[in-house]
Amino acid sequence: MQTSPSTRKRPPPLFLLVVLLLMFVPTVVGAIALMRSQSALREREAQIARVPFMITAWEQATCEPVAAREGVIIAYLNMQGGTIFRTAAAPFDEVDARFGPWPPRDEVQAALAGNRTFGRYGPSHGLTLVTLAQPRPEGGALYVLGTSDRGFSRLTFALTEVASTVVVILLIVFWRLRRGREATPP
Repeated sequence: MQTSPSTRKRPPPLFLLVVLLLMFVPTVVGAIALMRSQSALREREAQIARVPFMITAWEQATCEPVAAREGVIIAYLNMQGGTIFRTAAAPFDEVDARFGPWPPRDEVQAALAGNRTFGRYGPSHGLTLVTLAQPRPEGGALYVLGTSDRGFSRLTFALTEVASTVVVILLIVFWRLRRGREATPP
């Protein structure tokens, strides 16, 4: 049975395909940005994991140069989680302070119980706080804190979403105007 010309399916309008494409592109860009930020977090964790092997003596004088070079805070905590020493202030001290004192944190408690543990806090101001608490043989724990910048990826994703939304709105307006012109007789 043949179909009449009026019942045949028309292909979707070009603007609909363009709209779908424009919605797909930001999603892909966002997924890539998310993968990059997760990769950056894993790299930062790996860098922080190497810090305990860079310290030769467990005293503040030998920890300061390592902390400055690696961009981290190094602290030696006693068996109750109190601070025995801590390296100099870092630019991310304010971010660290937002997540509360060190002793009640899960990774510190795990290290005091004998387990090496990583922690992630944030994001806060575009920074994710990455921590490592490692037990010490004589008791207490070594606590290393650093940050990973995830703000750029999120900003890229947000700007792409806004741009694609504006383009979609402009396409719909253009299509409606064009359709309105075609419907009116000359």
